[in-house]
Amino acid sequence: MGVAVVALRDRMQWTQERLAWNITKISRRKAGGPRTYMQTTSQWERHLESPSPLHRMALSKLAEKYGHPDLAAVFRATPEVALVMNLWRPPKE
Repeated sequence: MGVAVVALRDRMQWTQERLAWNITKISRRKAGGPRTYMQTTSQWERHLESPSPLHRMALSKLAEKYGHPDLAAVFRATPEVALVMNLWRPPKE
């Protein structure tokens, strides 16, 4: 999923901090979710962690909102499907 996070950020020309802020804005509005930090997005991009289902939904909504339906579909996919598509790797132990 880290590849898709990087692709979204690159297409939108956003910093990790701006992406984290927008994810927080969406996840808190809908589900009272936790704040997302720049370090979190960095961990996703480096395949150290994987976005939670709540974060994947927020990423999907952002991608859809800004005209990237291909990435929105990746974020909606289960980690198993993303793994097959070579867009996600299990977090490093």
